[in-house]
Amino acid sequence: MISLFVGTSFHPTKNIYLSFVTGPSLINGQTLLGIKPSIGFYFSKSHKWTGKVSYINIFNRTAITKSDFGSLSLGLGLKLL
Repeated sequence: MISLFVGTSFHPTKNIYLSFVTGPSLINGQTLLGIKPSIGFYFSKSHKWTGKVSYINIFNRTAITKSDFGSLSLGLGLKLL
């Protein structure tokens, strides 16, 4: 599965950010619509360490049942420079 998402992010506080991206997902020769809302946070004031929780939903992945595919992802990041 390859997803090409584009979207926006919003920073309600200095240490928390919200994002919403959408776009095509390429799966087994099909092009399907996908979305990915996320919430992220910084562990320190320098924003060197970050964490993120995202949910990816691909619409109508199974052609017979027209059911969606969803997955939850957790991320941890370190700013090197």
